[in-house]
Amino acid sequence: MTALSLQTSSSLSVDQQRCNASKLGRAAGSQSLETLQQALEGWTVAELDDLPGKNPLHMAAWQGCIENVVFLVEHVGCNVNSISTAEFSYGKTPIFFAATKCRDDVVLYLLEQGACVTIVNNKGQSVRSIASSHLLPHVIERICHYEQLQVQWTNYRATHSDSLEYGDLDPRFLDRPLREDDIVTEHAVNPTTKQSRQGSFLRKNPHLVVKPKTHTNNRKPRRKPPSNALSAEETNQVKDAWICVLELLKRIDVFVENDDASALAVLQQDIRMIVQLSDKQKGSWIPEAAQRLQSLDTDSTRIAQYLASLSVHDDVSKREKVLLTKLVAEMLGTRRSESVSEAATVSKDSSHHSQAVQALILDCREELDAILAHESIARFQSLTYGMDDGVLHLPEPPHWVDSVSDELLLLEDALLKSRVAAIDTEWYNRSDGTIHVATLQIAIPGQVRPWVLDLLKDSLEFQQRIKHMVQCILFDPSRLIFGFAMGNDLPKLETWLDAALPRNVCLDVQLLHGGEQLNGLARIVQLYSDFELSKKEQCSSWSDRPLSGAQMQYAGLDAAVLPALVAEWLRQAE
Repeated sequence: MTALSLQTSSSLSVDQQRCNASKLGRAAGSQSLETLQQALEGWTVAELDDLPGKNPLHMAAWQGCIENVVFLVEHVGCNVNSISTAEFSYGKTPIFFAATKCRDDVVLYLLEQGACVTIVNNKGQSVRSIASSHLLPHVIERICHYEQLQVQWTNYRATHSDSLEYGDLDPRFLDRPLREDDIVTEHAVNPTTKQSRQGSFLRKNPHLVVKPKTHTNNRKPRRKPPSNALSAEETNQVKDAWICVLELLKRIDVFVENDDASALAVLQQDIRMIVQLSDKQKGSWIPEAAQRLQSLDTDSTRIAQYLASLSVHDDVSKREKVLLTKLVAEMLGTRRSESVSEAATVSKDSSHHSQAVQALILDCREELDAILAHESIARFQSLTYGMDDGVLHLPEPPHWVDSVSDELLLLEDALLKSRVAAIDTEWYNRSDGTIHVATLQIAIPGQVRPWVLDLLKDSLEFQQRIKHMVQCILFDPSRLIFGFAMGNDLPKLETWLDAALPRNVCLDVQLLHGGEQLNGLARIVQLYSDFELSKKEQCSSWSDRPLSGAQMQYAGLDAAVLPALVAEWLRQAE
């Protein structure tokens, strides 16, 4: 296919009939294939590939619109290796734009379509160096594989450098000497995180900061709003609501996982009360509110996701939606127009992210089918311990690991022999109000009994041994690690390890079963079993030692069911 010409008897020229390049780019980046198809009328493939800046395929890959990407490549015939010629993106191909925005599914698709990964853009980044901090370990491994096959490199940093400083640089093509403060990994120099990327460009290039001009001569004086228009009763209501909201948000993932409608209803009611009453003050309350929310131990992005999901409820007023969107933008440091799309990763666009995880699982299906052949929910349904209570149970008690013992050696040996594992954690509250991990559960396909590790054990030798083991697991890009709604678990593991974990270190089984709405673990188990996954021990005291038998069952089972859920999903996907 070489052209998409608009067939018409009108005397208007094609340029007059077709949409402009800006509208075409927006259509390509939309989630609507129909919108894109209409916008393409009158454009030829050559014109699409040669558009300056981001062409339609660049935009679709950047926004993660997998359906639009597939259509542009397979039906329109766009070049998967077309480069951007924009000043600050020179040399970027569609796979660069997908990797930059963490689009694992788009990257995998483009690799299959012949995307070249042996390119260095004019910033000094390669697909691999960007992927190291943006994509899942399995995808990074595939990129490295294609690098070895393609061999021939094109370096646009050498020919079209913009002479500015960036992160995620490829160490093989670094055009300056290493500095003392450089962070160097196997794949990148100064790999970035979502937090470090905020404002990092201007920090690295301070000469580009331009102070905005102020024109005060013709500005009308503004009447200063009253600092507080609330009654004493309303002020107390806001104060009490904040106390409740901050406590509930600490366990937001628990409430979502358990489908705790009453707790979520109270949380929603109190947040709306804070928004409504604070808005009456006509003052700048949003920065202070964002600061309060960011002070929680809970991941700020997770809280922003919840607020974004709240802002699209039908019963929320237009004014509340505007204020919630501003609050999300303040928390994430983004413009309001971008904040909802960034924060609603799970709430508003969970189906896209679910498709990404599903694509990754299917991509290694042959291997997983063999590894998970004997995994099923049914093996937890047997009349364990002579009980017929309709509740899932482990066939045998989990291993308890609190010393350098035979149980630990058995776990280390099992991990050496398996590329797949599942992890989960249990938490406890310290006296200062902070939340920390108490146990780490590890389940390995083919092993009847999971392991429960005591992370509170006061033994330097034991702590060093298990921290080294856990780091080897989580930093190994060749491993597939299953987790469930790990948004709060991973930051706490990072605190325990005193090390930042790679991005997307776990394949989220919640997202694998996701769609328009994400369900808790107990509800997902119900898709495959009439037996119940009990959550009675979830809020028990996990810092007490020894743990009760019921706690051991609960902790071990939450990790052990994850490989079984992946196996069940694969069987239904056949």
